[in-house]
Amino acid sequence: MKWYRLVPVMFLGVLLLGSMLAPPPPALAQISNTLQDSVPGSFLVFPIFDVITAAAGTNRTKIRITNNGVTGVGISVTYICQPTGSVGSGTNFCNSFDEHFPITHNQTIVLDVGTQLFGACPTGQGYVVVWAELQCPASGAPCPTATGGTISPGAFGPISYNQLYGSYHLYYNGAANPAGLLCGSVSCSPPPVGAFPDVEAANAIAIQSNHPAFSLLGNETIVGMQLTFGTTTAFDYVALPRTVQTDFATPGAPLIAGPVTGPDTISGTELQTNVILLNLDYSQFGNLAAAMSVNA
Repeated sequence: MKWYRLVPVMFLGVLLLGSMLAPPPPALAQISNTLQDSVPGSFLVFPIFDVITAAAGTNRTKIRITNNGVTGVGISVTYICQPTGSVGSGTNFCNSFDEHFPITHNQTIVLDVGTQLFGACPTGQGYVVVWAELQCPASGAPCPTATGGTISPGAFGPISYNQLYGSYHLYYNGAANPAGLLCGSVSCSPPPVGAFPDVEAANAIAIQSNHPAFSLLGNETIVGMQLTFGTTTAFDYVALPRTVQTDFATPGAPLIAGPVTGPDTISGTELQTNVILLNLDYSQFGNLAAAMSVNA
């Protein structure tokens, strides 16, 4: 099976929660007009997990998170499940689950998504976001954030900490969603193509912040933590580009040079290309559809 070519499109608001420690020198954001997957960030997006279980087997996804900084930090890991149902049916509800971990300097942690979720996602698919976090002291007034918001005493909030790397590995073992299972009025996922077991990996998308390291970010609201994305310090994080590009290959296209026969024939041939359009503007209390333009 050939997994999905990644095109996450626009990053608007997201969600909640946070931990601590003394700041190193500020790490300035790297401004780019492309998606960044090889630089450290304050906010990581793992655009797909697949933990579908079927008669053929169980697919697995593992994510890796590395703290490249010189001090420890807390991280929030949130799993967002793909919702089932049709548009307008009232069933497009994204279940989400969050965990918090301390991660010391130069440490890498590995999480098995299926183990963490225990079958909680109805389609077995979704995406993961990770951010560095800090706790507002439990005593005293709410903590002000760098962009004019507040965090309640004792609550956790995201911080600027451009030192996180991430990657994900997908282990395809033959499981797939039924063709008739709908997500947003279309099939939840395309049918798998090719031999299994198969493995594919990619880096997480890294989103940086322009604020000094360990600055509290976001604004705590009744629907969760609201985060903003733009090019100046008026925003919490650096915005992803409005338009992104990716390459693709048609099924049967050669992916490696050389003879077309031999032990590497299957992995050297394009079996399937799928594009992910990932709407990260979600809420636990309702989700609006987004219109996208795709040109090939």
